[in-house]
Amino acid sequence: MVGIAGDYGWTDAKGSHASAFEFGVFYHSDIESLASVTGRVGYAWDRLLGYVKVGGAWESVDYSASTILIGTAYRASETRSGWTVGGGGEYAITSFLTGFVEYGYYDFGTDRVRLTPQRTGLSTGFLDIEETSQVVRAGFNLRFGG
Repeated sequence: MVGIAGDYGWTDAKGSHASAFEFGVFYHSDIESLASVTGRVGYAWDRLLGYVKVGGAWESVDYSASTILIGTAYRASETRSGWTVGGGGEYAITSFLTGFVEYGYYDFGTDRVRLTPQRTGLSTGFLDIEETSQVVRAGFNLRFGG
């Protein structure tokens, strides 16, 4: 089996961590959506299909920085592009229903993000952000037609 697949998903994946250099400062990220276009190569054994995939990926993400004294001090939003690799399996439960499990590793590299101040008197901030994600998906597909 050789094919091309595209997907787009809304998400609410959040992450945060305390600054290693500043006391009381926290950095946050919120991935709003994740999309990819991949080439797939696979092999079928009776009702089971196994495949690997590789391609391009995009994410829409919001960043913020907050302090324990003033709350949210900085914000930024961007769409990042990168690459993805992964694989999965799909099983034909009936002639019109399949179930699948798939793993994907997403790498968006390191990017310098410009943070906009949210309080008067703060200067523009910059962060170097390295972004990677690992996604496991499972679900069902319905086949329509002949």
